Amino acid sequence: MSQSAPDRVDAAVSYSRADQARVEPLIAGLKARGLVVWFDKDIPGGALWEEIIARKYRASGALLFFVSRDSLASQRCSEEVSTARTLGKPIITLELPQDAGMDGSTLWKEYGEALIEALRYNGGAADK
Repeated sequence: MSQSAPDRVDAAVSYSRADQARVEPLIAGLKARGLVVWFDKDIPGGALWEEIIARKYRASGALLFFVSRDSLASQRCSEEVSTARTLGKPIITLELPQDAGMDGSTLWKEYGEALIEALRYNGGAADK
C-alpha cells in the first residue's frame, strides 16, 4: 500500500453527477475487491468540500476519472483533475460509453479487472 495511515486511499474518484448511477457499481466493485476508494458521496453534510477533497487527494494513490460528455463539461471535474495533477497523482481515465445499455454492472464486467490493474500499476492498491 502507498500509505498506512487511516486516511489512506487507493483511489479518489472524479465523475459527473449525471453519471452517478453508472459509476457507483464500479466503485462498489473496487471496494468489494478490498480497495479503499473515495468519492464525494462520502463527504458529510456541512463539511468544507474543497478542504476534504484536497486532503483525500493527497492521501490517494491515484485519481480515477470517469470521462463522459458531462464530466468533460464540469468545472468541478476539471478542478479535481487539476488538483490531482498539481499533487503529482497518476490519473486513470475510463471513458463511459454513450451507449445507454451500458449500465454500471455491465461496465464492471467489462472494465473492473482493468481498473484494478491500472490502480496497481499506478501506485494505488499496490498490495491488492
